Amino acid sequence: MEEAEVAMPVVLENLKRHITSSNDFFGADQSVAFSIDALKRITPKNASFLNVLMIGAGVTNQKGNNRILALIALGEIASEHSKSLPQIKKALSNSLADRNPKIRVAALKGLGQMGKNAKDMPTLNAIKRLKLDSDAEVREAATATLEKLQDD
Repeated sequence: MEEAEVAMPVVLENLKRHITSSNDFFGADQSVAFSIDALKRITPKNASFLNVLMIGAGVTNQKGNNRILALIALGEIASEHSKSLPQIKKALSNSLADRNPKIRVAALKGLGQMGKNAKDMPTLNAIKRLKLDSDAEVREAATATLEKLQDD
């Protein structure tokens, strides 16, 4: 674990450099996926990691597949960042209206990962509306997210 913590700044820098710039035409950049996975295990509470994910999850990130990874990871580490929960939930909720159905699915998965921290009426209503989405995957994800939130 010590070696992992020593490598953390390098992995974080790799993520910062690539999450909004790497070619993800054929899927998420593997170095981005690796970096997110490693940082979730090594240092999920790290504020710099959270900041990079927030940038990666933002609407200005044109790298859709990398953005998907960031949205899901935000939900997974949200409980480690109690002071940032409102910002995390807002980033995920804003992505529910994205024109890309894969982004909407990722935002739903992220909100589902947040559990009770995502349970407020505006968020639940937005998720319920997505049960009527034109995309079948989005409808399925909305149903699954609502069920997960009701179980929490």
